[in-house]
Amino acid sequence: MGVRFACGRAPVRLNHGDRNAIDQYWDENADYVGIDGQFIHGRQQMRDFFAKLLKSGAGTEVGVIEQVRFLRSDMAIVDGSWTITGMKDANGKPRKTAAGASRSRL
Repeated sequence: MGVRFACGRAPVRLNHGDRNAIDQYWDENADYVGIDGQFIHGRQQMRDFFAKLLKSGAGTEVGVIEQVRFLRSDMAIVDGSWTITGMKDANGKPRKTAAGASRSRL
């Protein structure tokens, strides 16, 4: 599976409620920082985080891969950007669109 395909599929799968994407995309000891700055370590914490996020009306994420740099034949750094639309607050009211940058090591 190509790097661009793998990186592009993870958010799409999560948008559709497929939490198995976590196991197939992130390493057991991976780190993740949420848009609120929350630090999440490991697959189990990610499973818990995304389960809560998906139930809360977290919106739809769209990611764009800006650049892929191979450090070795089996390791790459992927730089991208993301936008989340359709988020709701705790009272169900619409929230502003969120956007940011990402960096992944694969």
